[in-house]
Amino acid sequence: MQIPTRCEWNTCSRKFLMAVALVATGEGDKASRWMLEAAEGIIKEQLLHSIVTKGVNESGDAGSRADPVMRFHLICVQLLEQAGLCSAALRVALVALNSSKTDDPLLPAIWSIVAKLHLNLGHYQVINQTYLIRFHVLTYPFTSNRKHTKPS
Repeated sequence: MQIPTRCEWNTCSRKFLMAVALVATGEGDKASRWMLEAAEGIIKEQLLHSIVTKGVNESGDAGSRADPVMRFHLICVQLLEQAGLCSAALRVALVALNSSKTDDPLLPAIWSIVAKLHLNLGHYQVINQTYLIRFHVLTYPFTSNRKHTKPS
C-alpha cells in the first residue's frame, strides 16, 4: 500500500514531533536520531522554521546570525538536557559541533555545552585530553621554532 502524497508533506516536522514524544517517554537514543533526521527540513518546512526563528530578533546578535541548523541542534540539546537525557544531548551536540562552520557565532556555546555534558556524564578523561589541551594550545600558541616559555 502506497502512502498518499499529502502524507509526504512535512516529514521532517513529523520526525521532530515523534522525537519530542520519545523525549517525554525517556527514550533519548531514538529521540536524538529522529531530531538529527528532522534537521534536514528546517529551511523548507514551516513548523521547523518557526521553531528555529522563535525568539530570534533582527538586531544582528549572535543568535540571529547563526546557522539555522545549528540553532535547531541547540534547541534539541536543550530539550534532551531538560529531560535528563545527557547522553542523547551529547550526541546531538557533537553532531552540531562537527557540522558547524568555523565562523558560526554559536560555536563557543556549543563547545561549552559539549564540555558540560561530558562532565555531567563523568567523561573526565575526554575533558582532560580534548579541552585542556585545546585551551593550552590557544593560550600558548608556540611554534616549533620558538623557545617554549610562558608569555609575560
